[in-house]
Amino acid sequence: MTARRRAPLGMLMLAVALVSAVLAGCAPVAARSPVSAADLHRVRQTYIDAAWAGVMHGYPEALRPRVPVTRVVSDWNWLRSRVSCLRAAGLDAKLSGDGSSYSLSSTVGQTTLEVAITNYNCAAQFAPVSSFSSGLPQGDYKSLRSYFLGFVRPCLLSAGLPSPAPPGRAAFISGDSQGRFWNPYEQVWLGGLPDATIDYLEQRCPPVPSWLTTTR
Repeated sequence: MTARRRAPLGMLMLAVALVSAVLAGCAPVAARSPVSAADLHRVRQTYIDAAWAGVMHGYPEALRPRVPVTRVVSDWNWLRSRVSCLRAAGLDAKLSGDGSSYSLSSTVGQTTLEVAITNYNCAAQFAPVSSFSSGLPQGDYKSLRSYFLGFVRPCLLSAGLPSPAPPGRAAFISGDSQGRFWNPYEQVWLGGLPDATIDYLEQRCPPVPSWLTTTR
């Protein structure tokens, strides 16, 4: 991901005001999860197992801590949540200027193993929605895609924000992996809006359905 040129401050302030007015009555409809708890658990387990594999590669003697819950967040908010978690644990974590990566270093009194385990804890506590969408069975992914198309994209478009259409139906039916990484928020995240504006948008047009936000 590369940094984009930011829009003039006056235009951004106007955009915030317009978005606030349009989205005032925009809210998702709460619904029972269309995806089974077993499927969500399986996708979560695959995600946190991959995170732990990175620790085991360097420290095969490490004891894996239990992380009971994983919060699924937007891809934009994922690294920000992770960095906040690392800082709360006392580590020196810094987000890059464009928010696409972060740096991590230990502080006095912490071993590299302790840093690796803390990093795993924070990785396991927060997962980007793209990781879950790519791991869902085809039938379950259909429910997430329906949420994107039926609520998120119309919500963004109604506020005058860009949200290109997803790959065609043929890619969806074939299970094309690139199609699963489509997200109606992509151009909004890359558009140079202030963090506070994106936070507001994600509150009004949640990029993650309520049935997916917390997994065990």
